[in-house]
Amino acid sequence: KRCLEQVDVKDLKALVFGVGAFGHKKAINLGLAEEDSAIDYSKVSAFVDELNNYYQDVMEVVLQFSDKFDFRPLKTWEDFEQIKIGEGIPVFFGSVVNKDDKATILSGDAIVSKIAGVADILFFTDVYGVALESGEVVSEFAMSDIDDVIERAIKENVEDATGGMIGKLDKLKKFGFKNRVVFRNIHQT
Repeated sequence: KRCLEQVDVKDLKALVFGVGAFGHKKAINLGLAEEDSAIDYSKVSAFVDELNNYYQDVMEVVLQFSDKFDFRPLKTWEDFEQIKIGEGIPVFFGSVVNKDDKATILSGDAIVSKIAGVADILFFTDVYGVALESGEVVSEFAMSDIDDVIERAIKENVEDATGGMIGKLDKLKKFGFKNRVVFRNIHQT
């Protein structure tokens, strides 16, 4: 809610939520991975149900801001590969999806990287940006600078099932994003 209060909804192309700290820890405990998962999808149904209940709660808040928001669940890897931005403002959530009957993490970062196109990306996170080894924090950068940012970034050792900040930046590169990236802490005004 605090994030949406800071954004002009009419300018949004899409809204994407990651699963947050509660999801990463459970994903790690379940042995889930973004690629080459060895966990049968049928074995994580309780976790996926818990995520879906959370998404419904979040959507109740999101819909208070605009009736143009349109929840688009991604249940399979094929759903992810076929994402299209059309009418309304699609709302996506990072999740665990079925990929060849295996439970695969589909991160909010992967979704953002795939759909961003020519728009800038605004990340609301619990940090202020990318922490560099020099002690600086980069809160905005052009994608033409991403290799330099990754090179100088602190290599985190965090409980994050999708690779932390470096994983986020690597996904932006992987999906060919070209514009600006802006980070805002969820408590910033």
